[in-house]
Amino acid sequence: MEAAAKCWYEGGGQPLFQVRCIKQERIKPFPFDLRNSILFGLASYGQGKASLEPRKGTLLFGETLLIDGPASVLVLSGKGSAFGANIAAGDRVLARIGKRIPLTPTSRRLEFEAKASGKLEIIKCDAIPPSWKKAAESTIGAGGRAIVLGRVDAGKTGFCTYLANRALPKLRNVGYVDGDVGQPEIGPPTTITAAIMERQHYALSKLRATSMHFVGNTSPSYCQDRVIDSVEKCAVSLETKGAKMVIVNTDGWVDEGGLLHKAKLVCRLKPNTVLSFLSKEENAALCSMLEGPTNLLILERPEHARSRNQEERRKSRESAYRAYFRQADRMRIELSRIELVNAPFRTWGAPTACHSTWFRLERGLLAGLMRRESTLGLGMLLGIDRRRGTIDLLCRVESGQEPDRIEFGSIRLDSAFREVAHPF
Repeated sequence: MEAAAKCWYEGGGQPLFQVRCIKQERIKPFPFDLRNSILFGLASYGQGKASLEPRKGTLLFGETLLIDGPASVLVLSGKGSAFGANIAAGDRVLARIGKRIPLTPTSRRLEFEAKASGKLEIIKCDAIPPSWKKAAESTIGAGGRAIVLGRVDAGKTGFCTYLANRALPKLRNVGYVDGDVGQPEIGPPTTITAAIMERQHYALSKLRATSMHFVGNTSPSYCQDRVIDSVEKCAVSLETKGAKMVIVNTDGWVDEGGLLHKAKLVCRLKPNTVLSFLSKEENAALCSMLEGPTNLLILERPEHARSRNQEERRKSRESAYRAYFRQADRMRIELSRIELVNAPFRTWGAPTACHSTWFRLERGLLAGLMRRESTLGLGMLLGIDRRRGTIDLLCRVESGQEPDRIEFGSIRLDSAFREVAHPF
């Protein structure tokens, strides 16, 4: 990795350059070997030193297997359900780092084989609370937009998965907005994404994003208006694509202005149903901030929901960065008509346009590659060449799509995709 870090900047010295009117080009191969960064996912983030040798087991009707990632469970015989998704013999359930998936038999018994460095536990009950089942029926009947609110680790993503799987057989086309910029299921952190569910999935991470909006931070408190605007755009885009119901998942920010932010989001979206994991006092405060009557349904946190500390959440984000950039290209942009937004630079003398200014850019800084009002993909600054006036980015942008604007965020990664402190 030391050698990799040295190739961030071609020219060496101070990372300064003068922008010139030149073109864009794609460059391969990668500036460093991504495989080394990606392959240590299980080794670095497994809990303890549990054996990865296959272990066989049996689940009886009425029991639930709690699968903590990283883990893989193969169903050998019988049938089951995971967050409302049907699981048959031969199916494999994969739990990612920091995630917990409950597997419940729907047949008399279910035989399985597991490989895990995470934890496996059998409990003598259904992991889906009764309030979830009742709320799902009511929400599906109402259709339209449904927004899920709650603190961190309340069970929001699990309920969204369960609701989508329950709704799919009846509505056939369910939209999902991933509004958690810090712990997203679909896109990389710092983004808000939308996806269409056309078949059941036990994990929303298996969905493919139909649209992405870059907000530039992993904390909504620093980009509140942008989060609300992006969530609304995602919901509208899904409805345009024919979604009969749109499920909006949110982040866990509640304290110190978080509840007001959620109230503003609800007022903007005007959902048919608000599903809340909040406390009685928080729900009362929320309703007092809303305009007019609200169809508010109360959800209970599952008894066996998994809680994660800040370190686990950070590692989950970093795993998501690696997964996203695994299929990335290196793009060299010779800036002629490229607009730079929020670029950390220093000027000398009177303010001048970015295209004629010498400035300092931070390597590893995440940025949104934009074209008009659309986010083409997420990019990571690799380096600059002050002699040629070029900027290199690691990014995922479909072939033929070229950005006309680069919007820099506030998150910076090192060469192994670990979050590092940002000086600005």
